[in-house]
Amino acid sequence: MNDALFDASAGRKTLTVSINGDLLDKVHAAGVDLTHVIEKALERALLNADPEAVRNGIAEELQWLDDYVARHGDPRAEWLEMSDEDDAA
Repeated sequence: MNDALFDASAGRKTLTVSINGDLLDKVHAAGVDLTHVIEKALERALLNADPEAVRNGIAEELQWLDDYVARHGDPRAEWLEMSDEDDAA
């Protein structure tokens, strides 16, 4: 996501939390990486807590899309062609 929100290379800290036991058992059984999920959720919460960061994140995503279209063309054109063909059938 947005590395400017925090230092991704910072050391780790141990945290004690209480979580619904059944949910935790199911998450472990499903092989979910709980640390990764928590870090991503906290990152999203931090991003959402800062409206300027949200705007910057959206701007970055839109720039990525513009760059993609410049390199590969607009995928909507192909989708619209397929849709027109379906309508004609």
